[in-house]
Amino acid sequence: MSKTLRKLVYASITIITIIAMVEGIQNHFDKTNIIQRIYQADNPFDPSVPLPDGPAEVPSVTSEVTITTYTAKWCAACHQFKPELEKLKKLGYSVTYIDVDENQENADKEKVLSLPFTKITSDTGKKVTFYGFQSSDQILKIISELTSNNEPNNSEHN
Repeated sequence: MSKTLRKLVYASITIITIIAMVEGIQNHFDKTNIIQRIYQADNPFDPSVPLPDGPAEVPSVTSEVTITTYTAKWCAACHQFKPELEKLKKLGYSVTYIDVDENQENADKEKVLSLPFTKITSDTGKKVTFYGFQSSDQILKIISELTSNNEPNNSEHN
């Protein structure tokens, strides 16, 4: 895919996301419940799967977790997401930013289709990926689930 076409696709997706947020469409989906369901079942949208109750415990930074986020300078959603990731950096988590315009080969390898795209990897090889904005609290819940002993490998939710 050419660099110009890639930028056009990313920009279009970003604009659609912003419009959806402004119109309140995003409120129709409870992202946290969807993420929790993905952790617990092969079919994350199966309503028979119970959700965990209560807030997630803040995971210990002693467990090695790497957070990699694919961004672009022109991506408005990426700029909104960065302060949440910086909060995690202050807690001691390893956060890396990769600009898709400067590292297109890596973005293609990871099959980045929209921005921001985040991959969280534990030291045991378990990983979770997601597109779009998540609060630092939501990411801490994801990390807590990822570092628990019950988490299946290579969970992906987009």
